[in-house]
Amino acid sequence: MVEVISVQGLPFLSCLVMLAILVYIGIHVLKREVIFIDIALAQIAAVGAIAAHVAFHWHGHSIYAHVLALGSTLIAAAFFAIVRRRIVEIPLEAVIGVSYAVSAAAALFMVGVAPGGHVHIHEMLAGSILWATWSDVLWSAGVFAVVGMCFVLFRKPFRTISESYESAIASGYNTLGWDFLFYALLGVVITVAVRIAGVVVVFTFLIIPATLSAAFASGWTVRLAIAWVAGAVSAALGLLFADRYDFSVGPAIGLFLGAALVVVGLLRLARTPKIATATAWLAIAVILGVWFGAGTGSTGAMETDVTRATDDGSATKFEPHTFTHSHGHDHEAVGIEHTEEGETEGIDETRLASVSDAQQLASIYAEATDVEERSLVVCRLLDVDAQSGVRMALGFLEGDPPLLFRRTVADKLEAVIGRPIDYDIDQPFESAANQKVVGELKKELGVQ
Repeated sequence: MVEVISVQGLPFLSCLVMLAILVYIGIHVLKREVIFIDIALAQIAAVGAIAAHVAFHWHGHSIYAHVLALGSTLIAAAFFAIVRRRIVEIPLEAVIGVSYAVSAAAALFMVGVAPGGHVHIHEMLAGSILWATWSDVLWSAGVFAVVGMCFVLFRKPFRTISESYESAIASGYNTLGWDFLFYALLGVVITVAVRIAGVVVVFTFLIIPATLSAAFASGWTVRLAIAWVAGAVSAALGLLFADRYDFSVGPAIGLFLGAALVVVGLLRLARTPKIATATAWLAIAVILGVWFGAGTGSTGAMETDVTRATDDGSATKFEPHTFTHSHGHDHEAVGIEHTEEGETEGIDETRLASVSDAQQLASIYAEATDVEERSLVVCRLLDVDAQSGVRMALGFLEGDPPLLFRRTVADKLEAVIGRPIDYDIDQPFESAANQKVVGELKKELGVQ
């Protein structure tokens, strides 16, 4: 349990921080009947970030990329506000759908021509919530707090427009200006949240808890309480499920929220609130009981996290070309486990930590079954033999593995060398900036 908390604590805290603001905005979104606004804004922000990478070679975490992404969402916010006020022949939801389709096409086109485009697609959809840091949590919490204060200060016009657009116009509200501010604030939240959790989690947090709460209450306060509790419980169960069964976190959270909505919908049909509530809590208890009673039959290794899910099983190789493959070693002694049929099952990290021979590690690397296992071997060899480890690490990075594995190996390189190496994990290995770093490393360590 302590290990689970230590690994999942920050991801769960990130979920709570996002829920705090997304649930409230989600109720507004449902009342305004603009359900897909967050996906559209997230996609438009992604277009801005990818454009920054393609046109100016600014990586995704650059302040310039963030500014361009946010600028794109502000332009979209103005566009949606104007369309709702000036164009009555076309429903706003249709305009939002078309905007999403066009921006998605633009994003796919740009990632198709951009080096390392698959990395941007993965980050946009799945995020990297399991790799959230304290700086991510604090930064996002600060931004969301400012946005939340704006919603509190301007709650009257926002609620009036959300409840009835025509009544707001009749009351003399500047609906164009207030709509722009609403969509702009939503765009800020979406831009920050998607960078942490990805589109899937952000969309489910925005819509599903708010929808679920509508089945039980109409007042804002009660709906907020129900939505926050439902979102927090579903996020916790999703994280636990992903940890227990080595599943991708974003889809797991989305599945639990979706399942909760289905259960509530079915129970709502019975029109027995007390029974529905009791059954819902019983279902939660059963799920938790199953999880805690699963014993040791599962992987229980959150550190494999969503990155295992991002490994699409392709035949991409990350071979270090300077290593020869030595066979005939006692693989049980060097960390490779086998099934009864003699098939390779995977690397035992405990045994791997005891290996101190570079040639044995090269053999293990050659027989590793996936990119995660190879990254473990790379990190171990860097501890054993820095020069050989750098050769293997560069061979590993040359294949442009998934982003989180690049980060693991790059961080290990810095720790071993004792200084920042400035390797940009958001850019491909062959980029000019990374080739400069690679050349400096080879020259410094005498690696050919």
